[in-house]
Amino acid sequence: MKPLVVLAVAAILLSAAYQVQAQVVGQRVRVKERSGAINTGIVVEKSETALTIGLDGISGAVYRVSFTDIQALAISLGEQSYAKPGLLIGGLAGAAAWALICEGCSARGFFGGGILISALTAGLGARAGNLVKKERWTFFLVPGQGQAASLVAPLVGVRPTGQPVVGVRLTF
Repeated sequence: MKPLVVLAVAAILLSAAYQVQAQVVGQRVRVKERSGAINTGIVVEKSETALTIGLDGISGAVYRVSFTDIQALAISLGEQSYAKPGLLIGGLAGAAAWALICEGCSARGFFGGGILISALTAGLGARAGNLVKKERWTFFLVPGQGQAASLVAPLVGVRPTGQPVVGVRLTF
């Protein structure tokens, strides 16, 4: 228990160092500038004062933005599909449709057919949900701006390679 507390305290104390290292070359970021412009792309280069981003949709175009011009910086956590909600909605819709269709069925026919129809519609719902994707983002403090986050949570874990990980997650 004690090592975990020490790691959590260290994670909070090292939050400023973690924030600076959050913008790593190769990560997908979304930058909102103070002017209101929003740009999304892959970090190509990071210096002490600015980020250089390869812009999405424009081949070879790069954009350099100073940390002082950044209002908000979000880092992509990857895409999330809606396969699970689609599975649930499809299965329930199939069961409801079967209940309406099979009013005079025997108990065996009702449940057997209901399971089959629910399984088929659940599969269709999962497939449809998998086609719909949403990118998930997490926000980070911009180095040198000293903004306060409403929630600071220490992260302590182990990577699949067995290497320990200590960090801080900031939520606004």
